[in-house]
Amino acid sequence: MKIKNNFIFFEILIIFLSAILVVSYKSTLSEMFSEKGGMDLIFYQIKNCISQGINHYRSSCSGDSNSHGGTYLQAIYLILYPFKFFDVSQAKILWGIINFFLIFLIIFLLCKKFEVDKFSTIIIIFFVSFSIITRIHLIMGQNALFVLFFFTLPFVSKSKLSFFLSGLSYVKYNIGYTLFFYYMASKKFKILLISTLPCVFGWLIYSFITNQNFINNIFDPFFLMFNIEKNTSEKASLIFLFSFILQNKFLIFPFNLILTLLVAVILNYLIIVKISRVADDLLKLSCLNISALIFMPHYSHDYVILIPFIIYSVKNYGENFILSRVNLLSCIYFFHLQGIKQFLNLGFDFQYLNILLLSLLLFFNLKQKKTPDF
Repeated sequence: MKIKNNFIFFEILIIFLSAILVVSYKSTLSEMFSEKGGMDLIFYQIKNCISQGINHYRSSCSGDSNSHGGTYLQAIYLILYPFKFFDVSQAKILWGIINFFLIFLIIFLLCKKFEVDKFSTIIIIFFVSFSIITRIHLIMGQNALFVLFFFTLPFVSKSKLSFFLSGLSYVKYNIGYTLFFYYMASKKFKILLISTLPCVFGWLIYSFITNQNFINNIFDPFFLMFNIEKNTSEKASLIFLFSFILQNKFLIFPFNLILTLLVAVILNYLIIVKISRVADDLLKLSCLNISALIFMPHYSHDYVILIPFIIYSVKNYGENFILSRVNLLSCIYFFHLQGIKQFLNLGFDFQYLNILLLSLLLFFNLKQKKTPDF
């Protein structure tokens, strides 16, 4: 009888929360499928360039607006190559459905793996789906959820397939690089090699399709990134831990960018060595995501990669009276950041506060007990 009552309770809860989401998503869906929606869809590079045998990296560098930029590694354009068969409105619908599915799948897999109860799982799915940051991610047609899914796989399953697929998180290298460093810091060199294969295959096939020199094409995503950084102040306006070096007027381009990357990468690697010694896999995954947000520039839509940290915060709520509550409140802050900014209307750049808060969360959560992982 108790089991039946629990089932009815969860069924009613799901129905009510689903109804709230459906009603609240009316304006979000309208923006997603509007003319300005989906501006970051990878569809444009595939449709306008790659499917026609054009190297979109080189095309973007030469100023072709049809290529829509796109500094991700080659593999993601090949995985999503079937988008060439759709028009733009169909591509927006399909990518929106995929992202909705990924929200549920990521949370379900992590909650099941780390034994989070069903009630908490439902609440987390509702919270993430309802949040402003998730809506911004969906409206823009971003791919951080796609990257996060592959990033989480080796923490959910220790199979060779999971290790292989985890390498697809490298395509968005300002996030995926922390997983690459984690394999290095953990001395899991065989897994590291397996994880690089998707990007290697992507690079080779992309070079063949666009009839480009294999060696030159390795560096094309990074040359485009350097070109964007050189010709716009938009990227430089993003605040991360070492952005003061990038914005230093005494250092000319590209030396400011190279120095910034070197300092950020070296320090982050040293911290990832500490992260690799954490016993709790869910905390380990959360800390890797947090460090990616601290040490590399990100727009607010990338805060969706804090989903594992939400799950960790809920699962461990109450274990440390102060820290567990700060963790959970921080999740609410980051996932509703845009709404909080508009509500307070302080004229204050929240990016500095974000970096400070993320750094404190990383520091105090890493102070917890560590044991060797291998």
